[in-house]
Amino acid sequence: MTVKPFTPDEALENKKAYGIPKEVIEAVNELLTENYSSGSITLGQNTVMERVLSKMPGATRSLVFARKWLDFEPIFEDFGWDVDYDKPGYCETYEATFTFTPKKGGRRA
Repeated sequence: MTVKPFTPDEALENKKAYGIPKEVIEAVNELLTENYSSGSITLGQNTVMERVLSKMPGATRSLVFARKWLDFEPIFEDFGWDVDYDKPGYCETYEATFTFTPKKGGRRA
């Protein structure tokens, strides 16, 4: 057999390496640079989405969600952040957010 299925770890590593466009990482990096001073920082999902779409002409919200391009938490976690994604539950109406908190001990990767 020349092709074998990915293990869960291989699938995650492949997604980190190839699954999320560089424009998404650039967008989040820009927002962190513009808004971070110390402690935790919370970015609204709509703010992240707007920045991503500004970098990817022709992309749509539907495409970004369908391809799971906002599932970037593991990438940033490998570079010294704890990332918590919070979205409204059933019957809640607030905006989804990403909260970035520096890990104790800094970058792991």
